[in-house]
Amino acid sequence: MALDLDWLILGGGIHGTLVSHFLTATGQGVRDRLRVLDPHEHPMAVWRHCARSVGMRYMRSPSVHHIDLKPWSMRAFANERKIKARGFASPYHRPRLDVFEAHCDWVIERDDLRALRCRGTATGLRRGPAGEGWSVSTDAGELRSRRVVLAMGSMHALAWPRWARALNGTGRVEHVLEPGFSRSDLALTDDVAVVGGAISAAQLALCLAGTRGRSGRVVVLARREPWIRQFDTDPGWLGPRYLTGFAREPCMQERRRLIGQARGGGTISPEEWRRVRRAIRADSLEWRHDEVVSAQIHPPHHQIELGLRAGGVLRVDRVVLATGFDRGRPLAPWLEQVAREQELSRAPCGAPILTPDLQWGPGLFVTGPGAELQLGPVARNVSGARMAAQRLVAAV
Repeated sequence: MALDLDWLILGGGIHGTLVSHFLTATGQGVRDRLRVLDPHEHPMAVWRHCARSVGMRYMRSPSVHHIDLKPWSMRAFANERKIKARGFASPYHRPRLDVFEAHCDWVIERDDLRALRCRGTATGLRRGPAGEGWSVSTDAGELRSRRVVLAMGSMHALAWPRWARALNGTGRVEHVLEPGFSRSDLALTDDVAVVGGAISAAQLALCLAGTRGRSGRVVVLARREPWIRQFDTDPGWLGPRYLTGFAREPCMQERRRLIGQARGGGTISPEEWRRVRRAIRADSLEWRHDEVVSAQIHPPHHQIELGLRAGGVLRVDRVVLATGFDRGRPLAPWLEQVAREQELSRAPCGAPILTPDLQWGPGLFVTGPGAELQLGPVARNVSGARMAAQRLVAAV
């Protein structure tokens, strides 16, 4: 499996797929010298699983945010296939999940992006002989490339509250984004607590509460009042309005503070919050502003007893965490080791310090969560993937 490449992209999700498409479509990457390393058979497999697990109905971003080059590609795709108006939601013409995925599949097939993929998982990374290129260790052999793009997400850093860790592995507490999660494993009679206060918690709770035949309770436990916003970050972060000042800020700690301030720890769109309020009025869903401080298995029926900060306990059959990612763990463990061995620059928060063209080292590029200190709070999103791809294309 030892191949000499010009580009090796580690990760075949939205970011890796989009970057591979931009590089090959613009001629900056020759197809037979570019590969996307990913452990999954299908492109964007993890993203698709997560979107379905939380019960996403519509994308939160407008239809101009997708994996194709031309902004209006999805609209043209929908018009040609006579996809009806309900395939998009107002405001901002947001695509329904299946429409977004169908457009992705169309782009992938049209441009034969599957041919760029190779199966495997990266386990190590080191500079090549005489400092030229990079050698990537994988579970299927070694790959050599002049340039490497780190396009992995944050699945190594699912946020598990301390109280929940003791019950991990019991089958009673799960994270909605973990690979093995399935809503169908929750019995219709189960009383379920959804822990989290952002859009994923809302979507999951609504999906569970709306399941036909459900008799068990669905209770959301959110630490604070919901932050209602159309987008997870202000659209000004997509362009010079905020990014110009952000790029001029020399202090990485201040950049991290600005990112945290912009994201705010999770938001809910007005549309989803209206659905939550209707479900609350219909008594199919409870939404409590409280925080879990302890948890234990309560005999004799093996329910979970959750101790709440406001006092009292809540007994449920299952707990599903919709707590997102631990932002204090920006790198997977194997990349932590690479950063130390290769003496790659990192900010106090542990995130890579990149050049404006997203280089972490000579020929080593980063996109996704690892590029936040350069791209700002939208780095994780589809729009952030497009911004990253455009910078990579311009860099070569």
